[in-house]
Amino acid sequence: MDEREAAEFAAHPLAADAVAVRRWDDEAKDPDGPLLPMPVLLAAHARCIAAQWA
Repeated sequence: MDEREAAEFAAHPLAADAVAVRRWDDEAKDPDGPLLPMPVLLAAHARCIAAQWA
């Protein structure tokens, strides 16, 4: 991404969640990596759903 694209992405209300999902996906590829607690995943899902209706 160039600087403008990065700024546009960062301004999106779900940018932090998108980055978190990308990190989780990358970490999930390591079978010895840390596991995420279900409440963390459910909270991210709830934020995504809430943002659709905002």
